[in-house]
Amino acid sequence: MLKQKFPHVLSGWKVCRRHIFNISLAAFALILSFVAIPAGFSASNCYAQQGGSVEVQTLTLENCVEMALKNNADISGSVYDELSKKSGVKEAEALKSPVINFDGGYQHHIDAQRVLPATANNQAGVFSNDLWRTDIIFKMPLYTGGKIENEIDLARKLLESASLKSQWTRQEIIFKVSTVFYGIIVQNKVIEAFSFSLSTMKEHYARVKELIEAGKASSLDLLKMEVRIADIEQNLENASNFFRLQKVNLLNFMGVDTSESNFNFSKELIFPDTNQTELNYDIDSLVKEALGARKDYAAAKMALEAQRSKISVIKSGKKPVVSLVGIYGARGGAGGDTGKIGYAGVAVTAPIHEGGMIKAKTETERMALKSLEEKMRKFELQIKQEVKSAVLDILSSTKRVQATQKSIDQAKEALRIETEKYNFGKSSITDVLDAQAALLNAETNYYKMLAEFLTATQRLKYAKGGIQ
Repeated sequence: MLKQKFPHVLSGWKVCRRHIFNISLAAFALILSFVAIPAGFSASNCYAQQGGSVEVQTLTLENCVEMALKNNADISGSVYDELSKKSGVKEAEALKSPVINFDGGYQHHIDAQRVLPATANNQAGVFSNDLWRTDIIFKMPLYTGGKIENEIDLARKLLESASLKSQWTRQEIIFKVSTVFYGIIVQNKVIEAFSFSLSTMKEHYARVKELIEAGKASSLDLLKMEVRIADIEQNLENASNFFRLQKVNLLNFMGVDTSESNFNFSKELIFPDTNQTELNYDIDSLVKEALGARKDYAAAKMALEAQRSKISVIKSGKKPVVSLVGIYGARGGAGGDTGKIGYAGVAVTAPIHEGGMIKAKTETERMALKSLEEKMRKFELQIKQEVKSAVLDILSSTKRVQATQKSIDQAKEALRIETEKYNFGKSSITDVLDAQAALLNAETNYYKMLAEFLTATQRLKYAKGGIQ
């Protein structure tokens, strides 16, 4: 009947429903596109899918650190730990507040019971086998022997410790990202050194073939060069594989779940001038600075204080608890008779004998405190060792970088001389290959020493309290 009377209305409703469905679908797709963008890094800054191919993006150190701070699972976990401890503080503070509960029930008795308690001698009462009750129960602590105060103090110290740990976790991730990033840049330089050496060797190889055709060189020279080219190609592949592994490691710290081939990392890194490196370090001042600035050390100290508060909480269990209590409720029976009851007063609960449980718990936590104190002593020694080790590595790597930097120029000149001598028939191919190997070794050693220097400088910053 509706179709006969209102055909135009129904057809219009169908069209309207189709439009609503299309709009909803478009809105869902738009929302999904925003959700699909990785947190803290837009698709345009990360990588994009275009025409079935992945666009490779180049990231700077700042990009990598920013992504890691937003996506790293360790940082997220530390934030949730801190939030958990915040809830613990609220839970402890709630112990001071009054508690109001509702209590009710129904009971069936074999023998009839009074519906309401007697309020006078020889007072007549109403009895019933079926009773019900509803009560509002009030309780507020007046004195707990310091237990609630110690519980709040413990919760706040645990929160402070968790907050400091969260801050240090961020510094730790920045250090790891920076170290791996520098390693990637330096490893790329090593790959470039191998690639350049390989191309140079292939040019020599072509030149030797020409000399053999002209009768000015032996085929043995060609075989020696083929062996050397194969050796360089193998080293180049090993260096490239290690480069890819470093990229995977960095992406893991960044919290990015994608292929390492989707990213490149900026090669524009200004290498420090080791000749300007400070070589006079006051170890004692650096250690003092580290102990005052490191968040992980502060977190450990706060955890130690929290353990002392925990012992105080347990000891307060020996003291009485005084509470203000009150009840207001109703009673009734099967016959429909009802009445109200209520009272207010003070309740005292005191432990008389608990089988030595409080003493045993106190001793357990006291031993845990001793263990933490020893760990703190070990931690201080570890921080001193980290600072001293970083300083020694800076001093050592600085000298080695300076030495290898000079050897590169010497190796280049030696290779030039040996190549010219070979072209004029005054030197063997072995001398040329040795000079080429010496140059490659000097270049790779230089970049490895440079990586150690950069890592050592980052480690010193990290050991002193973190990297800004």
